[in-house]
Amino acid sequence: MKNGVEIIFLDESEISILKNLGIDRQDTDFSSQDILEKTIGDRSYIQKILKK
Repeated sequence: MKNGVEIIFLDESEISILKNLGIDRQDTDFSSQDILEKTIGDRSYIQKILKK
């Protein structure tokens, strides 16, 4: 954790789910705090999907 920002590395299945949710890292500014919170917030949701 550096300056209050957590760097997370997503695997391919997580990335594809984020893309399906409309979050594509190519057109997303990850330095934007609200996008970062949305991505981290969605991560627990993604993990639930992957466990099904």
